[in-house]
Amino acid sequence: MAFNYPLQGEQYKSTSSFGPRWGSTHKGIDLKANSGTRVLAAAQGEVVKSDDNSDPSGYGGQILIKHNIDGKTYYTRYAHLRKRYVQTGEKVYNKKIAIVH
Repeated sequence: MAFNYPLQGEQYKSTSSFGPRWGSTHKGIDLKANSGTRVLAAAQGEVVKSDDNSDPSGYGGQILIKHNIDGKTYYTRYAHLRKRYVQTGEKVYNKKIAIVH
């Protein structure tokens, strides 16, 4: 799979891994970074959501990107964002997409 860490060159901490968590399966990897850290798209894709969501998920400012890699579809979500630089429908690759809150 061709994903890059979206916080390359910045210090971050993994706070949750893929797999069992709190009695269910966590389908992602959570990374915590310092406020103001730049966020890059982890792979080429299309922004399917970019908003200041206030739903019960608690994500706050978020971006969801759809990736098609080797015939499979994957999604990456970036949450708790202070500033977003991309809009729904935009194609991204190795581009600054946001700033961490």
